[in-house]
Amino acid sequence: MTVAYQLTEAGTRLNRTTIERRPLGPRDVRLALKYCGICHSDLVAASDKLGGGCTPWYPATRWSV
Repeated sequence: MTVAYQLTEAGTRLNRTTIERRPLGPRDVRLALKYCGICHSDLVAASDKLGGGCTPWYPATRWSV
């Protein structure tokens, strides 16, 4: 299981959860992340100010190894 932060409803806080991931394939790469940032576009998407949002949603467009 993998720890993730999930948005379940627009305009609410992120909730810590666990998700099940599919097995790695021959063209996949496994990374061990130390940090993951949330950018302004993630916050706009989370607020659903532009409409068309979908949940559950998992933010994270920037990460470090």
